[in-house]
Amino acid sequence: MATRKAKNQNKFETVINKTKDIALKVNDFTYNTTEEIIEQSVKRGEQWQNLTSKAIADSLEIMAVNQNIMFDTLDNLKSQFQTGTKRIKSLFSKN
Repeated sequence: MATRKAKNQNKFETVINKTKDIALKVNDFTYNTTEEIIEQSVKRGEQWQNLTSKAIADSLEIMAVNQNIMFDTLDNLKSQFQTGTKRIKSLFSKN
């Protein structure tokens, strides 16, 4: 009976040790996977941040060019309107 208890105890300890080993391996795998996911997330976040900052900088340059075009167009329209107004006054004032 004592040998039977000893054998059962050894089997029980073997199962416990194997379970601990498996739990440690699962824990290590989970930790490493989580660490990789976080590193990749941070890396992708940095890439998106760089892309966004470039897009904003480029869009500001485009907006500045568009603004200059708009003001040039308005200046041209103003001068054309003034010239046209002078011509219309000269046409109708002679009648």
